[in-house]
Amino acid sequence: MVSVADEQNILTKDAYFFFADIMSNQWFSDNDIYSYTELPYDMKFAFVTLACECRNLGGAENCCQNHRASLNVDGADGQDVSEAQTDYLNDICSLTYSTIGSDRINPKPGEMPTTAQPTPPAPTQPPAPTPSPTKKVDPIITPPTPPPRPDYPSDGMGAGGIAG
Repeated sequence: MVSVADEQNILTKDAYFFFADIMSNQWFSDNDIYSYTELPYDMKFAFVTLACECRNLGGAENCCQNHRASLNVDGADGQDVSEAQTDYLNDICSLTYSTIGSDRINPKPGEMPTTAQPTPPAPTQPPAPTPSPTKKVDPIITPPTPPPRPDYPSDGMGAGGIAG
């Protein structure tokens, strides 16, 4: 938080964009969002809601309007601050994080994404079937055709008769 605040520990709208981008592990810049004006509406609403807390911390009635909208991050660098300011810093972090949501956070480098469904294992090919032993089949052979029977002249006797 302190790394993007100005020298008075103030987060402007543009600094809030960088703070949100850091909290999301650069999800916004990875998705072509490069400034506060390009942030989704819910992120802008979170900033304005947090900026208007200035009234509860002793700011003027119009402390969160137009160019005056900013977040006072005194204490983010570890210096002693009031309990109210500590609570405000916690509100900045928790509201920003919950508004970003789990669907707009990149995994940390070297960490597996936790929001995506696990990838199912690649399908494996079943083992190739082993050929079953088969009977050796001889090719079909046509039996030879018997030679034609000779026609013998008949004496009028039928087959099987006795000649005499």
